[in-house]
Amino acid sequence: MKAFQKTDKYRAVMLRQGLVGLAVLALFASSVFALQDGAARTPPMGFNTWNYFGCNGCTQANILAVAKAMSLKHAANWEGKSLSLQDAGYKYINLDDCWENGTGAHPNNDTLKWDASRFPLGFIKLTDSLHHMGFKVGIYTCAGTSTCAGRPSSQGYEAMDGYTFV
Repeated sequence: MKAFQKTDKYRAVMLRQGLVGLAVLALFASSVFALQDGAARTPPMGFNTWNYFGCNGCTQANILAVAKAMSLKHAANWEGKSLSLQDAGYKYINLDDCWENGTGAHPNNDTLKWDASRFPLGFIKLTDSLHHMGFKVGIYTCAGTSTCAGRPSSQGYEAMDGYTFV
């Protein structure tokens, strides 16, 4: 039997394959190490009330129902793991337009108020419930004279509203 001879062509092919393998390994290793730099692994992800409900469905009951659905575990994936949207990185519930009462605000240097017909238990109860479910909560107002839906906004009262929202 003839002994296998390593020709120059064979060596070139092996060198090329080895370099490709090292490049792939280097890319993989750099992406793993890049996750340790303090940057988020995903962009901020969550639910925005305006994008789904518009103005009509922005209520305490609907927001809590969405948060509950986002935290429910779904059927096992191909790895056998049962995951929720929250497990996948959806961490925010953002209260967009139409949470404000529609009667106006700031007439006597008063703060913006929530719409009591839509949020009968108030914002503290709502945000406490969302925090208890593991979500972070954001709130929207407009820098103009009114929001897109014509609700009161923060123009001229930004500092007061910012303090109120914290």
